Amino acid sequence: KAVVSTQSTGHYCITNNLSVTVTKMTEHETSIVDFLADISMTDEQFEEDKSLEEWLVKLELPEIQTMLEMNGWDHVEFIRGVIGREDLTTMGITNDKVKRKFLSSVEEDLISFQHGSVPGTVEEWLTSIHLNKYLNTFISCRMGSVSRVLEIWEIELTSILRIEPIGHRKRIMRSIRDLRTLQSSYDEAEKKRR
Repeated sequence: KAVVSTQSTGHYCITNNLSVTVTKMTEHETSIVDFLADISMTDEQFEEDKSLEEWLVKLELPEIQTMLEMNGWDHVEFIRGVIGREDLTTMGITNDKVKRKFLSSVEEDLISFQHGSVPGTVEEWLTSIHLNKYLNTFISCRMGSVSRVLEIWEIELTSILRIEPIGHRKRIMRSIRDLRTLQSSYDEAEKKRR
C-alpha cells in the first residue's frame, strides 16, 4: 500500500523501505500516484539511505570500499545499471569470486536511480546525483544550463570538465541519458497537445 501526500512537492513514503522525493510535479507527471502505487520492494532489498560502507559490510566485502570510493562509486543508489565487471577489474578488483558476489548483490539489493523530472537548473541536477561539488566546474566551462548539459558528450567530461573518477563520469552520463529520455517524452507530449 502506498502512502501518498496530495502536495505537489515533498517526500513520499511507499511500502516498507522505499521512499521517493518529488521535487517538482508537472502536468506531465499527473500519474505519479499510479507510478508510486506500482512500485514494490522486498524486505531483502537494500534501503536507499544506507551508506556504501553499511552495504559492503552486509556483503562481507568491506575491503573493496576504498577502491570503489576512489573511483567514484561512492553512493549505493548510483551503482546499479552503471557499474560493470570491467570497471571492477580496472580499479584493481581481480578476484572473480568477489566480482561475482558484488555484481549479483548489486542486482539483488540495489535499485537504480531515476529522475522523476528534468531539473530546472544544473545545481538541482548535480545535487540530485550527489555531485554538486562539480557545479563551479560546469559553470566555468560554460555548461551552466540544463539544455547544455543534455548535449554533453562523454569525452567532454574528461577533456573539458576534467572529471576523473570513472564512477562519477558514468553516473553523469547515465543521468544525462535518463534526462534526454524524459525531455523527449515531454517534447512528444507537448507536440500532441498542439
